[in-house]
Amino acid sequence: MYNFIKKTFVKNYTDKQSQETRTSYGIVAGIIGLITNLILFALKIVIGILTLSITIISDAINNLTDFLSSILIIMGFKISSKPADERHPYGYARFEYITSLIMAVIIVILGVIMLISSIDKIINPSVMHIGIVSIIILSSSIIFKLFLFGLFKSFAKDTQSPVLTTACKDTRNDTISAFIIFCFAICLLIWGESIAILDGIFGCLVCLLIIYSGIQMIRDYSSSLIGTGGTDSEIERIKQYLYKKDFVLDVHNVQFHKYGAGTTYVNAHIGVDGNIPLIKCNELVNQLEEDIEKEYNIDITLHVDAIDRNNKATVLFKNKINNILKEIDEDIEIDHISVVEKPMFIVIDCDIILPLDCEVDIQTLQNVILTKFQSYKKDVVLNLNET
Repeated sequence: MYNFIKKTFVKNYTDKQSQETRTSYGIVAGIIGLITNLILFALKIVIGILTLSITIISDAINNLTDFLSSILIIMGFKISSKPADERHPYGYARFEYITSLIMAVIIVILGVIMLISSIDKIINPSVMHIGIVSIIILSSSIIFKLFLFGLFKSFAKDTQSPVLTTACKDTRNDTISAFIIFCFAICLLIWGESIAILDGIFGCLVCLLIIYSGIQMIRDYSSSLIGTGGTDSEIERIKQYLYKKDFVLDVHNVQFHKYGAGTTYVNAHIGVDGNIPLIKCNELVNQLEEDIEKEYNIDITLHVDAIDRNNKATVLFKNKINNILKEIDEDIEIDHISVVEKPMFIVIDCDIILPLDCEVDIQTLQNVILTKFQSYKKDVVLNLNET
Protein backbone atom coordinates (compact mmCIF):
# COMPACT_ATOMS: atom_id res chain seq x y z
CA MET A 1 0.00 0.00 0.00
CA TYR A 2 2.77 2.44 0.97
CA ASN A 3 4.65 1.76 -2.28
CA PHE A 4 1.46 2.51 -4.19
CA ILE A 5 1.18 5.88 -2.40
CA LYS A 6 4.82 6.65 -3.22
CA LYS A 7 4.45 5.72 -6.89
CA THR A 8 1.20 7.67 -7.23
CA PHE A 9 1.93 10.87 -5.30
CA VAL A 10 5.72 11.25 -4.90
CA LYS A 11 7.49 12.53 -7.99
CA ASN A 12 10.64 10.52 -8.84
CA TYR A 13 10.09 8.55 -5.62
CA THR A 14 13.14 6.29 -6.24
CA ASP A 15 15.56 9.26 -6.28
CA LYS A 16 15.75 9.49 -2.48
CA GLN A 17 18.91 11.67 -2.47
CA SER A 18 17.17 14.48 -4.34
CA GLN A 19 16.01 17.43 -2.22
CA GLU A 20 12.96 17.84 -4.47
CA THR A 21 11.99 14.21 -3.88
CA ARG A 22 12.51 14.52 -0.10
CA THR A 23 10.25 17.57 -0.08
CA SER A 24 7.61 15.69 -2.06
CA TYR A 25 7.76 12.82 0.45
CA GLY A 26 7.25 15.26 3.33
CA ILE A 27 4.35 17.13 1.75
CA VAL A 28 2.52 13.90 0.84
CA ALA A 29 3.00 12.52 4.38
CA GLY A 30 1.87 15.84 5.87
CA ILE A 31 -1.30 16.03 3.77
CA ILE A 32 -2.30 12.42 4.55
CA GLY A 33 -1.62 12.99 8.27
CA LEU A 34 -3.57 16.25 8.18
CA ILE A 35 -6.71 14.68 6.64
CA THR A 36 -6.60 11.54 8.79
CA ASN A 37 -6.11 13.36 12.10
CA LEU A 38 -8.82 15.92 11.31
CA ILE A 39 -11.31 13.10 10.72
CA LEU A 40 -10.25 11.32 13.94
CA PHE A 41 -10.50 14.55 15.95
CA ALA A 42 -14.01 15.25 14.71
CA LEU A 43 -15.22 11.72 15.50
CA LYS A 44 -13.57 11.45 18.91
CA ILE A 45 -14.55 14.90 20.17
CA VAL A 46 -18.19 14.09 19.41
CA ILE A 47 -17.93 10.72 21.21
CA GLY A 48 -16.06 12.32 24.13
CA ILE A 49 -18.69 15.02 24.61
CA LEU A 50 -21.58 12.58 24.33
CA THR A 51 -20.03 10.11 26.81
CA LEU A 52 -18.48 12.80 29.06
CA SER A 53 -15.22 10.82 28.98
CA ILE A 54 -12.02 12.78 29.73
CA THR A 55 -9.98 9.89 28.30
CA ILE A 56 -11.63 10.13 24.89
CA ILE A 57 -11.61 13.94 24.92
CA SER A 58 -7.88 13.87 25.76
CA ASP A 59 -7.22 11.62 22.81
CA ALA A 60 -9.35 13.84 20.57
CA ILE A 61 -7.28 16.90 21.55
CA ASN A 62 -4.17 14.82 20.87
CA ASN A 63 -5.48 14.18 17.35
CA LEU A 64 -6.00 17.93 16.96
CA THR A 65 -2.36 18.59 17.83
CA ASP A 66 -1.39 15.85 15.36
CA PHE A 67 -3.41 17.79 12.77
CA LEU A 68 -1.38 20.91 13.61
CA SER A 69 1.82 18.83 13.55
CA SER A 70 0.98 17.74 10.01
CA ILE A 71 0.87 21.41 9.02
CA LEU A 72 4.31 21.83 10.64
CA ILE A 73 5.60 18.84 8.67
CA ILE A 74 4.59 20.51 5.40
CA MET A 75 6.09 23.86 6.49
CA GLY A 76 9.28 22.17 7.71
CA PHE A 77 9.91 20.42 4.41
CA LYS A 78 9.09 23.52 2.39
CA ILE A 79 11.50 25.76 4.31
CA SER A 80 14.30 23.19 4.76
CA SER A 81 14.36 22.60 0.99
CA LYS A 82 15.33 26.22 0.29
CA PRO A 83 18.79 26.49 -1.35
CA ALA A 84 21.79 27.93 0.47
CA ASP A 85 22.32 31.69 0.35
CA GLU A 86 24.84 34.24 1.64
CA ARG A 87 23.39 34.33 5.16
CA HIS A 88 22.95 30.55 5.32
CA PRO A 89 25.82 29.00 3.31
CA TYR A 90 24.96 25.49 4.57
CA GLY A 91 21.30 25.74 3.63
CA TYR A 92 18.11 25.48 5.70
CA ALA A 93 18.06 21.73 6.39
CA ARG A 94 18.26 22.23 10.16
CA PHE A 95 14.83 23.85 10.07
CA GLU A 96 13.49 20.29 10.16
CA TYR A 97 15.01 19.98 13.64
CA ILE A 98 13.34 23.25 14.69
CA THR A 99 10.00 21.96 13.41
CA SER A 100 10.50 18.68 15.26
CA LEU A 101 11.34 20.55 18.46
CA ILE A 102 8.20 22.70 18.20
CA MET A 103 6.11 19.57 17.67
CA ALA A 104 7.68 17.93 20.74
CA VAL A 105 7.04 20.99 22.95
CA ILE A 106 3.39 21.08 21.84
CA ILE A 107 3.07 17.39 22.70
CA VAL A 108 4.41 17.94 26.24
CA ILE A 109 2.22 20.99 26.89
CA LEU A 110 -0.84 19.08 25.69
CA GLY A 111 0.05 16.11 27.89
CA VAL A 112 0.41 18.28 31.02
CA ILE A 113 -2.91 20.11 30.44
CA MET A 114 -4.84 16.90 29.89
CA LEU A 115 -3.08 15.19 32.82
CA ILE A 116 -4.45 17.87 35.15
CA SER A 117 -7.96 17.26 33.75
CA SER A 118 -7.55 13.49 34.18
CA ILE A 119 -6.50 13.86 37.82
CA ASP A 120 -9.55 16.04 38.44
CA LYS A 121 -11.66 13.31 36.81
CA ILE A 122 -10.28 10.75 39.31
CA ILE A 123 -11.19 13.04 42.22
CA ASN A 124 -14.60 13.92 40.79
CA PRO A 125 -15.79 11.02 38.55
CA SER A 126 -18.89 11.68 36.44
CA VAL A 127 -21.60 9.57 34.82
CA MET A 128 -20.67 8.22 31.37
CA HIS A 129 -22.55 6.44 28.62
CA ILE A 130 -21.15 4.65 25.59
CA GLY A 131 -22.71 2.62 22.76
CA ILE A 132 -21.77 0.16 20.06
CA VAL A 133 -21.32 2.93 17.46
CA SER A 134 -18.72 4.60 19.68
CA ILE A 135 -16.89 1.29 20.09
CA ILE A 136 -16.77 0.82 16.32
CA ILE A 137 -15.44 4.34 15.77
CA LEU A 138 -12.78 3.94 18.46
CA SER A 139 -11.65 0.60 17.01
CA SER A 140 -11.40 2.17 13.56
CA SER A 141 -9.11 4.88 15.00
CA ILE A 142 -6.60 2.13 15.89
CA ILE A 143 -6.60 1.03 12.26
CA PHE A 144 -6.15 4.62 11.06
CA LYS A 145 -3.25 5.19 13.46
CA LEU A 146 -1.56 1.92 12.48
CA PHE A 147 -1.80 3.01 8.85
CA LEU A 148 -0.26 6.42 9.66
CA PHE A 149 2.47 4.81 11.77
CA GLY A 150 3.47 2.54 8.89
CA LEU A 151 3.35 5.43 6.42
CA PHE A 152 5.53 7.75 8.52
CA LYS A 153 7.96 4.92 9.31
CA SER A 154 8.33 4.02 5.63
CA PHE A 155 8.72 7.65 4.52
CA ALA A 156 11.16 8.44 7.38
CA LYS A 157 13.31 5.45 6.38
CA ASP A 158 13.40 6.65 2.77
CA THR A 159 14.22 10.29 3.58
CA GLN A 160 16.12 10.03 6.92
CA SER A 161 13.94 12.96 7.98
CA PRO A 162 13.88 13.98 11.67
CA VAL A 163 10.41 15.51 11.22
CA LEU A 164 8.93 12.26 9.91
CA THR A 165 10.82 10.28 12.56
CA THR A 166 9.18 12.48 15.21
CA ALA A 167 5.78 11.98 13.59
CA CYS A 168 6.42 8.22 13.49
CA LYS A 169 7.22 8.07 17.21
CA ASP A 170 4.23 10.24 18.08
CA THR A 171 1.88 8.11 15.96
CA ARG A 172 3.21 4.95 17.59
CA ASN A 173 2.26 6.37 20.98
CA ASP A 174 -1.10 7.47 19.58
CA THR A 175 -1.76 3.89 18.48
CA ILE A 176 -1.00 2.63 22.00
CA SER A 177 -3.24 5.35 23.43
CA ALA A 178 -6.05 4.45 21.03
CA PHE A 179 -5.80 0.80 22.12
CA ILE A 180 -5.92 1.79 25.81
CA ILE A 181 -9.00 3.92 25.16
CA PHE A 182 -10.66 1.11 23.20
CA CYS A 183 -10.10 -1.27 26.15
CA PHE A 184 -11.57 1.32 28.51
CA ALA A 185 -14.61 1.76 26.25
CA ILE A 186 -15.21 -2.02 26.24
CA CYS A 187 -15.00 -2.08 30.05
CA LEU A 188 -17.41 0.86 30.24
CA LEU A 189 -19.86 -0.87 27.90
CA ILE A 190 -19.79 -4.04 30.04
CA TRP A 191 -19.71 -2.66 33.58
CA GLY A 192 -21.17 0.80 33.09
CA GLU A 193 -21.00 3.58 35.71
CA SER A 194 -19.41 1.34 38.35
CA ILE A 195 -16.00 1.89 36.77
CA ALA A 196 -16.37 5.66 36.18
CA ILE A 197 -13.19 6.33 38.18
CA LEU A 198 -11.21 4.36 35.59
CA ASP A 199 -11.85 7.16 33.09
CA GLY A 200 -9.45 9.44 34.95
CA ILE A 201 -6.95 6.62 35.51
CA PHE A 202 -6.89 5.66 31.83
CA GLY A 203 -6.68 9.34 30.96
CA CYS A 204 -3.59 9.70 33.19
CA LEU A 205 -1.94 6.72 31.47
CA VAL A 206 -2.53 8.27 28.06
CA CYS A 207 -1.24 11.67 29.18
CA LEU A 208 1.88 10.27 30.86
CA LEU A 209 2.70 8.39 27.67
CA ILE A 210 2.28 11.60 25.67
CA ILE A 211 4.50 13.59 28.07
CA TYR A 212 7.24 10.94 28.16
CA SER A 213 7.32 10.73 24.37
CA GLY A 214 7.51 14.52 24.05
CA ILE A 215 10.37 14.85 26.55
CA GLN A 216 12.35 12.14 24.74
CA MET A 217 11.90 13.95 21.43
CA ILE A 218 12.89 17.33 22.94
CA ARG A 219 16.11 15.76 24.22
CA ASP A 220 16.94 14.09 20.90
CA TYR A 221 16.25 17.05 18.64
CA SER A 222 17.80 19.66 20.95
CA SER A 223 21.01 17.67 20.63
CA SER A 224 20.67 17.53 16.83
CA LEU A 225 19.94 21.26 16.65
CA ILE A 226 23.04 22.10 18.68
CA GLY A 227 25.08 19.86 16.40
CA THR A 228 26.25 16.26 16.61
CA GLY A 229 29.21 14.43 15.11
CA GLY A 230 29.25 11.18 13.25
CA THR A 231 28.41 7.91 14.95
CA ASP A 232 31.07 5.22 15.33
CA SER A 233 29.48 3.23 12.51
CA GLU A 234 29.43 6.27 10.18
CA ILE A 235 33.09 7.05 10.86
CA GLU A 236 34.08 3.40 10.42
CA ARG A 237 32.15 3.20 7.14
CA ILE A 238 34.13 6.15 5.72
CA LYS A 239 37.42 4.69 6.95
CA GLN A 240 36.70 1.32 5.37
CA TYR A 241 35.82 2.94 2.05
CA LEU A 242 39.06 4.96 2.06
CA TYR A 243 41.24 1.98 2.99
CA LYS A 244 39.94 0.11 -0.07
CA LYS A 245 42.08 2.41 -2.22
CA ASP A 246 45.63 1.13 -2.73
CA PHE A 247 47.23 4.57 -2.48
CA VAL A 248 45.64 5.32 0.94
CA LEU A 249 48.05 4.13 3.64
CA ASP A 250 46.46 5.75 6.70
CA VAL A 251 43.14 7.35 7.70
CA HIS A 252 42.60 9.45 10.81
CA ASN A 253 40.78 12.47 12.26
CA VAL A 254 37.47 11.79 10.50
CA GLN A 255 35.04 14.53 11.54
CA PHE A 256 31.35 14.84 10.68
CA HIS A 257 29.46 18.15 10.62
CA LYS A 258 25.71 17.66 10.23
CA TYR A 259 23.52 20.57 9.17
CA GLY A 260 20.32 18.58 8.77
CA ALA A 261 19.09 15.55 6.86
CA GLY A 262 20.88 15.29 3.51
CA THR A 263 23.37 18.04 4.42
CA THR A 264 26.49 16.46 5.92
CA TYR A 265 30.07 17.69 5.65
CA VAL A 266 33.03 15.45 6.44
CA ASN A 267 36.72 16.22 6.91
CA ALA A 268 39.28 13.42 6.99
CA HIS A 269 43.06 13.09 6.91
CA ILE A 270 44.60 10.42 4.71
CA GLY A 271 48.22 9.33 4.47
CA VAL A 272 49.52 8.62 0.98
CA ASP A 273 52.84 7.46 -0.43
CA GLY A 274 55.12 10.50 -0.61
CA ASN A 275 56.63 9.19 -3.84
CA ILE A 276 53.38 9.74 -5.79
CA PRO A 277 53.76 12.83 -8.04
CA LEU A 278 51.78 15.81 -6.74
CA ILE A 279 49.55 16.16 -9.83
CA LYS A 280 48.77 12.45 -9.85
CA CYS A 281 48.00 12.53 -6.10
CA ASN A 282 45.67 15.49 -6.61
CA GLU A 283 43.77 13.61 -9.35
CA LEU A 284 43.41 10.51 -7.20
CA VAL A 285 42.14 12.45 -4.17
CA ASN A 286 39.67 14.53 -6.21
CA GLN A 287 38.23 11.37 -7.76
CA LEU A 288 38.01 9.71 -4.36
CA GLU A 289 36.07 12.69 -2.95
CA GLU A 290 33.62 12.55 -5.87
CA ASP A 291 33.12 8.79 -5.43
CA ILE A 292 32.34 9.16 -1.71
CA GLU A 293 29.95 12.05 -2.31
CA LYS A 294 27.99 9.96 -4.84
CA GLU A 295 28.02 6.84 -2.66
CA TYR A 296 26.94 8.43 0.65
CA ASN A 297 25.42 11.80 -0.34
CA ILE A 298 27.90 13.76 1.78
CA ASP A 299 30.33 16.60 1.05
CA ILE A 300 33.81 15.38 1.98
CA THR A 301 37.17 17.15 2.08
CA LEU A 302 40.30 15.00 2.27
CA HIS A 303 43.52 16.42 3.74
CA VAL A 304 46.61 14.67 2.44
CA ASP A 305 49.63 13.74 4.57
CA ALA A 306 52.64 12.45 2.65
CA ILE A 307 54.24 9.33 4.13
CA ASP A 308 57.88 8.60 3.39
CA ARG A 309 57.80 4.83 3.05
CA ASN A 310 61.55 4.74 2.41
CA ASN A 311 62.29 6.22 5.84
CA LYS A 312 62.34 3.06 7.93
CA ALA A 313 62.84 5.03 11.14
CA THR A 314 59.60 6.96 10.57
CA VAL A 315 57.62 3.78 9.95
CA LEU A 316 59.22 2.04 12.94
CA PHE A 317 58.60 4.82 15.46
CA LYS A 318 55.12 5.58 14.18
CA ASN A 319 54.09 1.97 14.76
CA LYS A 320 55.74 1.87 18.20
CA ILE A 321 54.20 5.15 19.38
CA ASN A 322 50.81 4.19 17.96
CA ASN A 323 50.86 0.89 19.87
CA ILE A 324 51.79 2.67 23.11
CA LEU A 325 49.01 5.22 22.68
CA LYS A 326 46.40 2.56 21.88
CA GLU A 327 47.27 0.78 25.14
CA ILE A 328 46.40 3.99 27.01
CA ASP A 329 43.33 5.01 24.97
CA GLU A 330 42.34 3.28 21.74
CA ASP A 331 40.73 6.50 20.43
CA ILE A 332 44.00 8.48 20.39
CA GLU A 333 45.22 9.00 16.82
CA ILE A 334 48.52 10.13 15.32
CA ASP A 335 47.95 13.09 13.03
CA HIS A 336 51.51 13.58 11.79
CA ILE A 337 54.97 12.31 12.65
CA SER A 338 58.47 13.11 11.43
CA VAL A 339 61.67 11.37 12.51
CA VAL A 340 65.16 12.78 12.09
CA GLU A 341 67.96 10.35 12.92
CA LYS A 342 71.28 11.84 14.12
CA PRO A 343 74.50 9.97 14.90
CA MET A 344 73.92 10.10 18.69
CA PHE A 345 70.19 10.69 19.06
CA ILE A 346 66.83 10.71 17.30
CA VAL A 347 64.40 13.65 17.14
CA ILE A 348 60.71 12.79 16.84
CA ASP A 349 58.03 15.42 16.19
CA CYS A 350 54.61 13.89 16.68
CA ASP A 351 51.17 15.52 16.54
CA ILE A 352 48.32 13.53 18.05
CA ILE A 353 44.55 13.87 18.27
CA LEU A 354 43.06 13.32 21.71
CA PRO A 355 39.39 12.29 22.12
CA LEU A 356 37.21 14.77 24.01
CA ASP A 357 36.83 12.39 26.95
CA CYS A 358 40.54 11.56 27.23
CA GLU A 359 41.68 11.59 30.87
CA VAL A 360 45.42 11.67 30.13
CA ASP A 361 47.28 14.90 29.32
CA ILE A 362 50.06 15.42 26.77
CA GLN A 363 52.86 15.56 29.33
CA THR A 364 51.85 12.23 30.85
CA LEU A 365 51.69 10.61 27.42
CA GLN A 366 55.13 11.98 26.53
CA ASN A 367 56.62 10.61 29.76
CA VAL A 368 55.08 7.18 29.14
CA ILE A 369 56.45 7.03 25.57
CA LEU A 370 59.95 8.16 26.62
CA THR A 371 59.99 5.54 29.37
CA LYS A 372 59.27 2.85 26.77
CA PHE A 373 62.16 4.10 24.64
CA GLN A 374 64.77 4.16 27.43
CA SER A 375 66.29 0.90 26.25
CA TYR A 376 66.65 2.10 22.66
CA LYS A 377 70.21 2.21 21.34
CA LYS A 378 70.10 5.98 20.84
CA ASP A 379 68.71 8.81 22.95
CA VAL A 380 65.23 9.85 21.88
CA VAL A 381 64.08 13.47 21.86
CA LEU A 382 60.30 13.57 21.62
CA ASN A 383 58.20 16.64 20.87
CA LEU A 384 54.59 15.52 21.43
CA ASN A 385 51.84 18.01 20.55
CA GLU A 386 48.06 17.97 20.43
CA THR A 387 46.39 19.11 17.20
